[in-house]
Amino acid sequence: MSSPINEQAGDIYIFQTNDDGDINVNDGITQMTCGYESAIYLSLFGGNDDDAGDESTSHLQYWGNFAETDPQKKLRSETQNIIASLPSTSSNLRLLEEANLRDLAWMSDSVSNLTSDARITSPDFCEITITYEAEGQKESSTYSVNWEAMRR
Repeated sequence: MSSPINEQAGDIYIFQTNDDGDINVNDGITQMTCGYESAIYLSLFGGNDDDAGDESTSHLQYWGNFAETDPQKKLRSETQNIIASLPSTSSNLRLLEEANLRDLAWMSDSVSNLTSDARITSPDFCEITITYEAEGQKESSTYSVNWEAMRR
């Protein structure tokens, strides 16, 4: 019989809730994932709120980026900035999808057919679905966002 501690491989599974990110802990064991879900979550929502992802705010970016020489691998979280600074409208969903793909550019070496789909699900809420192929398997992760709660 396997011990629950033996199931602690991979990354901690981080997911979006109505008021920000969270993890699951059951009987003292943290839920883990061996997929891209948590890395995607951190890429979209884990940056500095004040970093717009452009040159004007480059000094505010994640500290780990300063040692990274490949611009494609830098984590800037434009997604988080768009949600924090723009209203939840259908025209801003396109901007959000484009930002998602820029935030996930680092995945291009590992996955193919990376897409982003954002939709308003109810007033002030949206869902972002990231779809990709990894090792021949189609995968997707969906993140629910309380857009208005994240606005500054």
